[in-house]
Amino acid sequence: MADRCGQLPMDEIDIFDVASYYNASTPDGTWYKQKTSGDTPDPRIDFCLILASAPDGSSHNVYLYGGRGTDAFFDDIWVLSIPSFTWTKVYQGQSPRFGHTCHQVGDRTMITVGGAANDNWHAPPCDWETKGVGVFDLSDLIWGSVYNASAPAYAVPTPIAARIGGSPSGGAAMYEPSPSGFDQPGLADLFKVQYQGPSAGSAATPSPRPSGSRPNHRTTIIVGCSVGGIACITLVGGLGLCYWRQIRHRITGNESSCQEMDNQEKVLQEMDNQVTFVQEMDVPEPLVQEMDVPEPFAQEMGAENICWELPAENKPVEMWSSTESPSSSHFCRSWMPADEKVPRIPCRGESSPGGSQRRFKKLPPLPVA
Repeated sequence: MADRCGQLPMDEIDIFDVASYYNASTPDGTWYKQKTSGDTPDPRIDFCLILASAPDGSSHNVYLYGGRGTDAFFDDIWVLSIPSFTWTKVYQGQSPRFGHTCHQVGDRTMITVGGAANDNWHAPPCDWETKGVGVFDLSDLIWGSVYNASAPAYAVPTPIAARIGGSPSGGAAMYEPSPSGFDQPGLADLFKVQYQGPSAGSAATPSPRPSGSRPNHRTTIIVGCSVGGIACITLVGGLGLCYWRQIRHRITGNESSCQEMDNQEKVLQEMDNQVTFVQEMDVPEPLVQEMDVPEPFAQEMGAENICWELPAENKPVEMWSSTESPSSSHFCRSWMPADEKVPRIPCRGESSPGGSQRRFKKLPPLPVA
């Protein structure tokens, strides 16, 4: 029964079957109630909870720390052992705390963070915990301020082992509530474990459930989620690979097009270079020209042959006859071989073969380029 402020008593525990929520026959899940045994904590709110299990799994111990009631603040630690649903008080202090949080670190350490000591929010802080952080050993049941990372594995505290039976390593003798057992048959199926006593020299181990017990839905859910997650990861990876290949194909195609364009430009550039080279090799028109014959030049109308006479420049250029001296400005060509088709130039006073007298004019020297 709830107290006058609506706080619920700790002698009755509500249990929710998580696996039943995924059962088609119980879509809203199934709730159970179970009475506890032993000393019971006072009704309270704003406390925190953590769970530590025996090494052999024969008991599961829920630690409850602090909180506040109707007119009290608590600095105590209680342990609810399951499946016996037995309360055991393991610590009592003088520094209340509520509104804080609890965190299990490692196998045997509980760390508390924050919270308040009373309702006087304007009072100066006075806290034994260093900066609002406390460290509690779940096996030795001792408070501290330093976390020991090298601490051994969790062991069932001596007060709890004395209450439910067994030893620090497990082997609990109570595996159902005492003295009347579970309040509901369905709850008994959830916690039904046929436990065989420990043998000599070996740790106690719980036996498997009978074949007619409720199946382990949690394992099925975990396996289903794992398979689904792997399938999703594979699908996403495949889509990502296809997209990457498509992008790569586009990039490769663009690079090929750009390379082809570069090759075409290179070919055109080589052709331009060849054309330029050919143009450079072409002789500009005109590079070499014959020197124009200065006007006037000597030409005899009606003559079949034109004679050109080069200036002597005081040097003989042809052999002269014995009748003329080298100093004479006019001389006669003595003879020419018969195979040369050059007409004979008559000397002064001689008649041409045609019977007429030809006159020759001395031409000026040709200009030298």
